[in-house]
Amino acid sequence: MSANSKTIAVVTTFGAPGRKMLEQRPEVRVVPFSPVLPADELRALLAREAPVQAIMLGNHKVSTPEIEAARDLQVVCRNGVGFDNVDLKALSANSIPLMTVGIANSPSVAEAAMH
Repeated sequence: MSANSKTIAVVTTFGAPGRKMLEQRPEVRVVPFSPVLPADELRALLAREAPVQAIMLGNHKVSTPEIEAARDLQVVCRNGVGFDNVDLKALSANSIPLMTVGIANSPSVAEAAMH
């Protein structure tokens, strides 16, 4: 990979079309991880694959230990509703932005609440 390449850790529940789009980019290396991967194993994966520039999260927590393990984290993306699992103070202290899906999941949340 080139000097401009990026490594993205992507939870496997991320939609197939989006994952395929990432995988087709020659400058992107996708590292998949299970949505049920224990926290210590996620940190080990990040350290093993470091430097990791982005994490696409499901329900995993991200705080200082994950940021340190990734070594070059530049952005955290939260794929789902809410972001209680993300330590905003730790991200801010390291100038790492958090991206969310906004209201994209709102219809699904409303449907689940009504049924």
